[in-house]
Amino acid sequence: MFEFLTEEKMKILLEYPFAKDYQEGDISADQFLGGLDAFSSELRSRGFSDHDLQLLRFQKFRRGWRIIGALVPTDIKWSDKDLFNSRTMPGIYEIAEESVLETMYNILRYTFPAIRLIIIQDKLWEGLIKDLPKMAKAAGKVGENVKGLFKEGLPAVKDLINEKTWPDMVEMVEAAGQNAGTLFTQGLFTVKRCIKNHDDFVLVKSRLLRLLEFCEGAEPQYFGSFGHLGPFFDRFGPGFFDSFVMPVAKSQKVGALLVFRSCGEIFREHGVVDEKDVDLLRFICTKYLTRANVILRDIIIKGLEEGLIPKPVSQEVDIIKAFLEETPTYLVSLYPPFRSLYLGHTGDERIEKVAALFKDVKKLKKEIMTGEVSKEYDENIFFPVLYYIFACHDITVPKENYIHIYKERKDRQDDIPKKAQLSLNVKLSKGAHLLKDEKNPVKEDAWGILIKVAREVKSKQDFNAASFGFELIQAYTDNSLQDKREQFIKGIYQFSVNHGWSLPDFRMEFDVLAKYKEFVGDRIVNDLIYGILKESMEKDPRRFFAMQNQILVKKVDLTGLAKQLFGISRSNMPHEKKVDVFGKVLRQNGFHTEDVTPLIIMDPAQLNVWLSSQQPNVVEKGLTAKIFHALYGEEYESMQDEMSKFEFKKEGWGKGKEYVFTISKHKAHCVAMFNMGVCVAPDDKLWNSPDFWQLIIFDKEGDAHGGAILRTIEENNKKYLVISIQPSSSILNEVSPFQVADSIIRFCIVIAKRLKYNNVLIPVSSAIHSNRGSIQQVITEKYGQSVQLKTENEHEFSYSPHNYKYQEFYIAY
Repeated sequence: MFEFLTEEKMKILLEYPFAKDYQEGDISADQFLGGLDAFSSELRSRGFSDHDLQLLRFQKFRRGWRIIGALVPTDIKWSDKDLFNSRTMPGIYEIAEESVLETMYNILRYTFPAIRLIIIQDKLWEGLIKDLPKMAKAAGKVGENVKGLFKEGLPAVKDLINEKTWPDMVEMVEAAGQNAGTLFTQGLFTVKRCIKNHDDFVLVKSRLLRLLEFCEGAEPQYFGSFGHLGPFFDRFGPGFFDSFVMPVAKSQKVGALLVFRSCGEIFREHGVVDEKDVDLLRFICTKYLTRANVILRDIIIKGLEEGLIPKPVSQEVDIIKAFLEETPTYLVSLYPPFRSLYLGHTGDERIEKVAALFKDVKKLKKEIMTGEVSKEYDENIFFPVLYYIFACHDITVPKENYIHIYKERKDRQDDIPKKAQLSLNVKLSKGAHLLKDEKNPVKEDAWGILIKVAREVKSKQDFNAASFGFELIQAYTDNSLQDKREQFIKGIYQFSVNHGWSLPDFRMEFDVLAKYKEFVGDRIVNDLIYGILKESMEKDPRRFFAMQNQILVKKVDLTGLAKQLFGISRSNMPHEKKVDVFGKVLRQNGFHTEDVTPLIIMDPAQLNVWLSSQQPNVVEKGLTAKIFHALYGEEYESMQDEMSKFEFKKEGWGKGKEYVFTISKHKAHCVAMFNMGVCVAPDDKLWNSPDFWQLIIFDKEGDAHGGAILRTIEENNKKYLVISIQPSSSILNEVSPFQVADSIIRFCIVIAKRLKYNNVLIPVSSAIHSNRGSIQQVITEKYGQSVQLKTENEHEFSYSPHNYKYQEFYIAY
């Protein structure tokens, strides 16, 4: 309470009853101050200075005093008379009265020293006393957010603080909330050099606050990227907001953070000198939207780096615009010959020669669409075009994955009967998913942790999946999963990124919300948890199965299983059928072997011995389901509830968009499942299965938009065509999900009739019938109450990375 006094002075003070009683809490602060006034002359005579007595009078700020006292032993410089004197101390105590210890420490340690010259201004000092606690409250009171504001944010812009700007800064903090530190250190700091007067400051403030509306949920990344625009503001002043930043932010939304970074690189490559260069960058960002950053990186930046585009970029603005309009794909190597033709020819002659230049690329794009590639193309052209066709609308899988799969697989078009090798032109109604009620917006709470980890985990990192899997199981066993949710979800997402699957930057828009929900409801539960646990199983099988069996309380009746297997081996089934059924029963009970032939000739006793010697080597679905529900069950249900707030609304008559449906297993289409967004895309055994076919959706430009996976199952002399409907998110954002699903089903019915199949089936399991929430909803609404078919045996849908099986189906035809 009297910590600022020396030990000798404190001993003197406590000789007086009013001080001792106050310290022990027996009298009030006012009573203490009365005693202090009565004995002030005597205390002066015993060595107390006027400064000591002034500080003692601040005892009326009881809570503030305790906070300030707690900070005395820290590295705050109490001897600094510019900051701590009889004029400032009452105000400091008032601030402390409204603040917590951590906030006060940051204000005293960092903010006040940075703005020491401002503090001595009487009028502004009064504003600081009133507003600093208010700012702390807006920034979150404690933690990194408030630390970022007072330790870094305000000091970063200290030379902008004055009596006129202070109220605007308070407004900025209240608008930015927990992101105030980022807004100051990355936003206001980036432009502060070009602020010459108060009018400039007011313009900057209004534009920065407007930017907050475009980047909700991604403020740190957004303004971190905004920092790359510093050289632009230095050159063009605050007007750069209206000439570039605001129109780009409006068109790109959160995606602007990518183009801001790319524009910074273009500036560093000396691609920008004056407003004409800025005009070209704005044109690209506002016209080409989701493809803008691909153009900036693959055409502009690469062109500048390789000397294919002159510096600055506006030197050939008309040529660049024409190239972007006419090129069938974004290959910068095509730009120099295009420039030569553009400059050397006019009219029809130019049109003819440009057509000839792009002929090979257009031909290749068309050939990839049809699946019939006529020659061996240069890899530097072939793979960018292949990747562009299948990934331009949803770049979440690295190009390397596409190249690897393409090089490993062979053409299997002959697996598809000639009668089924069809293409169909389809027109689907355009529209969009809109909120049913604008007054009932989507709440992002359920997405919170995943949003955070997706921002933090951007690249492949060392990750011990086996050890992580054991930690996951142990946490489930200990009932501590909920306490460590963020840690485990971050690890699961790291595992996903390491395997080439990542999420787009988060935005409060239907397509992005759907991708995040599908990632949780499909990839996490069905693939990622399974993949992690599989590595644990392979690392230490004995430990894994002991833990799994403890959770599932599972015991295998080996004697009964041996009798069942013996019965199969002695049945009258054909040998091939017997081998198949024998193997399925083994797998259903957790036993796998490459060849069951030696087992079929064993008697029950021998089978029992063999089974006893084997360790079941599968990760049970029950285990992955339990861990998922403990980790993400409630939030996933909340996601589904929030997504139900949207509905698809058509644009009206004549607004349809044309697509081509095609059935294919051409080598050029062996990467199509990446475009469908399914985890089984790398499943080579699936690709090599003769009864596996693909339905691929192309638009008229030749770009892919997902499709469907078709498989044939046979049972009791009947054939069924089973469809898993997997359109890409890109098509579902433009056209009716009901029409997409209905058109795929109708096309499959045509195929089934041609092949004289008995039925067209849709798996009941949503994990198989579609990854897309809107398609799952369509299937449930259309078939949920219809007659179901249950086959006698389980049939395999896929093999890797997850062995999906199905037995129950909706009858679509």
